Order: sequence, then C-alpha cells, then structure tokens
Amino acid sequence: MPNKTPPLKVDPRVRRTRRLLRDALVSLILEKDFASISIKEITERAEVAYITFFRHFESLDQLLMEILEDGLGELQDHIETLAKQSETSALETEGKLIFEYIEQKADLFKLISFASCSKARA
Repeated sequence: MPNKTPPLKVDPRVRRTRRLLRDALVSLILEKDFASISIKEITERAEVAYITFFRHFESLDQLLMEILEDGLGELQDHIETLAKQSETSALETEGKLIFEYIEQKADLFKLISFASCSKARA
C-alpha cells in the first residue's frame, strides 16, 4: 500500500470557508435539483462574498467533486482503520462498516444520489 503524503498545512480561514461552501451546497442539493443551484445561492447560504467562491473553486462541478471525493476517501480510511482492529472476516467487517458509515453520513449519500440523478437527466 503506497504511503500517503502528509496533508499540507492550510490556513484555518481557508478550511472554514471551504467547509461553509461545501455545507451550503450539500444543504441546497437536499432541497432542490443540482442543475438549478447557482453559485450566488451557495455563497448566500454560506454567508461569504460571491467572489470568494472563485478563490476556492473554478465551478460548481469542482466543488461537488471535492465533496464526493473527500467523502469516499473518508469512507475508505474508516474501513481500513476499523478492519485492522476487527477480529471478524475482512468481507464481513467491510460490509458492516460501509453500512454504518452510510448511516452516519446520510447527507453525503443523498448528495451522491441527487448528483447522479441530475447528471442522468442532463
């Protein structure tokens, strides 16, 4: 298994702003179709300036992909960590952990299904 590179030190204000934008997009997707969401709506929900969005992301798609990639990466890390600690079979452990994680991160998986449906209709 390849070594993971250590995370870069990111200014806490940058992390906070990115989290606000991510949370805003997730909450909007839970309310309406991704295709109908504007950057203006996201920045208003996040309570940041419109231009701030473009300091962090090039597009809504880039923001969505970051949310999905981070969520799935977190799931993989969670499974790997807990599987190492478990005495049951790897397959049984991974299956159980996947469902537990999905339950904990229900909003992320609703987002994935909404995004998939939106792209299928486009």
